[in-house]
Amino acid sequence: MQKLNFSEFYLPWHLPPSGMHLHIAADDAHTEELVALVRHFRPEYRVIEFDAWDCLPYDRVSPKLDVMGARVAALVQLLNGSTKPTLIITTVAATAQRVMPKSALQGHSLVLSAGTRKPVKEIQNYLEGNAYTRASTVREAGEYAIRGGIVDLFPADAETPVRIDFFGDEIEKLQNFDPVTQLSIGAI
Repeated sequence: MQKLNFSEFYLPWHLPPSGMHLHIAADDAHTEELVALVRHFRPEYRVIEFDAWDCLPYDRVSPKLDVMGARVAALVQLLNGSTKPTLIITTVAATAQRVMPKSALQGHSLVLSAGTRKPVKEIQNYLEGNAYTRASTVREAGEYAIRGGIVDLFPADAETPVRIDFFGDEIEKLQNFDPVTQLSIGAI
């Protein structure tokens, strides 16, 4: 792969203190490099990377689950406003692909944090309503498992699955875990 040079990018490095800005890169390589540069040189910017599908329109295969999850996560970030200057970095291919309407995302996310109350059955209903598959052991994106007071789930846009420990209906702790060893990695 050819190493990209910082001078190849045209970007306003001094964005206004708020608002959203869009940068359309030529391809995925330029996008990745630009995201890394902005996060390094301008950590105060909120960077949203909006990827293209990894398949062609009207193809007989669907996009990979992690790509779909990343696109939905980017759209959710756009719905959630920010006081920081926001830079959306995408490609020409991604801008040519359709996205779901706002109404499909508004009010359809699940936010969990330690110390809050949320019945396990409510989480299970949410996961089943959003096409998660119940499994005995969570190993792949889009799966969940319930074992007593523990709920394991693998969000489509995450690199590792999440383990939710309950005490009754109260979320005691949230941790990432390794899908192969099933051992906790660290608290989130």
